[in-house]
Amino acid sequence: MEKAKALEAERDVARQKSPWFTWGGSILQIAIVLLTASILAVSMPMYWISLVVGAVGTTFVSQALWMWLPIVL
Repeated sequence: MEKAKALEAERDVARQKSPWFTWGGSILQIAIVLLTASILAVSMPMYWISLVVGAVGTTFVSQALWMWLPIVL
């Protein structure tokens, strides 16, 4: 019974982390697309926007790894 409770607790933690990984990965992919477009268009504003979007994606992934903010999606 104790093992089942431990597995349930582990499942609950994984369930809390899952949306952060999903959103973080998607946002990082969008940042890569924006960066590629900024290189092709030779656009510095788009370059800086892609860096900001990448930072947001990195923040989401770090939240998924360490759960440092008390926010649940």
